Amino acid sequence: MASARSSLGYLKPYRRTLYSGVGMLVATNVCYLGVAEFQGRGLQALVERRTDDVLAPVLLLLGFAIVTALTRIASRVWIFNAARAAEYDLRSELFGHLMTLSPGYYRDHSTGDVMSRLTNDVQTVRAMWGAGAVHLANAVTSFATVLTWMMLRDARVALLAILPYPLIFFVGQALSKRIYRTTREVQAELGTLSSRIQEDLGAIQVIKTYGLEEVRRAGFLEGSRRLLHKNMEAAKVRIQLGPILNTLAPLGIAILILVGGRAVIHGDINVGEYSAFAALLARLVWPTLTLGFMLALVQRGRASWSRLVQLQETQSDIVDRAEPPLPQTALPAHVEVKDLSIQIGTRTILDHVSFELRPGSVTAIVGRTGSGKSTLVEALCRLIRVPDGAIFIDGRDITSIPLASLRAQVGYAPQEAFLFSTTIADNIAMGYGGGTALPRARGQELEKLGALPTGIAPEAF
Repeated sequence: MASARSSLGYLKPYRRTLYSGVGMLVATNVCYLGVAEFQGRGLQALVERRTDDVLAPVLLLLGFAIVTALTRIASRVWIFNAARAAEYDLRSELFGHLMTLSPGYYRDHSTGDVMSRLTNDVQTVRAMWGAGAVHLANAVTSFATVLTWMMLRDARVALLAILPYPLIFFVGQALSKRIYRTTREVQAELGTLSSRIQEDLGAIQVIKTYGLEEVRRAGFLEGSRRLLHKNMEAAKVRIQLGPILNTLAPLGIAILILVGGRAVIHGDINVGEYSAFAALLARLVWPTLTLGFMLALVQRGRASWSRLVQLQETQSDIVDRAEPPLPQTALPAHVEVKDLSIQIGTRTILDHVSFELRPGSVTAIVGRTGSGKSTLVEALCRLIRVPDGAIFIDGRDITSIPLASLRAQVGYAPQEAFLFSTTIADNIAMGYGGGTALPRARGQELEKLGALPTGIAPEAF
């Protein structure tokens, strides 16, 4: 099981921003002490009918309140910005890692599962970094500052008033494991349903041709019901935190009324100090209530992080060796295939295939469906694992050629048509790279695009 702590490495480049946000949270809670302190002084002045001494505490209270609001806003901006930046790095790294995996990985893992990890899981981890950090830092600094102030005023009242709070923590911990388990189940079911939707949309013409609409619709409804059931199970666990915390947190106020009221009667503390005690104890209610939310957030983040780690630890079955790249040349290459055999699973796709493709010549590979034509082309691009000494380009074994160098010089048109979400010019120029992409793309029979609407035709590039 992956630890959420291992995900914190993505926050290291932004630790200054993160520390600044935490510093602002500390300042927020320190300033709130000033609010409570001068609230108590103003109230005590009114109780003692010292009206001339009321204005100064009120003005100071307002000043501390304004600073509290400003520092709170700054803390959230900095912490959330750091989490967003780390999310961008994580998503980019995951995408780059996916680019290194062979097609075999995508045959074994559905598109919906991969997309669920790149979207839902990454967003959940970012929420753990952002909102989780805010609530954790706020809870720690709130308890540290408030308890210090209360202990300095009256240790007995302070200790009795906070008795319910450790109980709240242990209850939250007891529920956290169940939250983790149910969250993993929800995310797995969501990935399955996402994959089904993607497959149905991609094959909508086939579904309509064979009249499978009702069958696929029934399967979708069944998957939706399973996802709803898993979500309801997870929700039943999460909602237990709220009522428990809402019940236990007010116990501290009740204890303060009982113990603090007697302390006022006996003269141990004055009315102003009692008022400050009540304000600060109320201040602890929100961090305590959000403690349950934070625990749930961390458990959901851990579940998502473990799925992302599983993806990161997946290694391609195609070994990319650190060898010199192919020399850049516009001349046709000499391709030679010697006794090539490819086996996928227990099935032999290519069995002792040999041929030679001389520079400038054209070779057609024909055969019935499933005979291995596409597999042969994938082998030439090293999209699948190729044995050593089977394929040579200009006399060099392709297993010794870096993948980026090999694929940069091979043009491969798969059976599945696709367009990138960019201009037609960029789609045509794909693979050329650099500033020469557009001029070179113009030479690729662009006159065939003359029938396209104005603005997309070649002259509008």
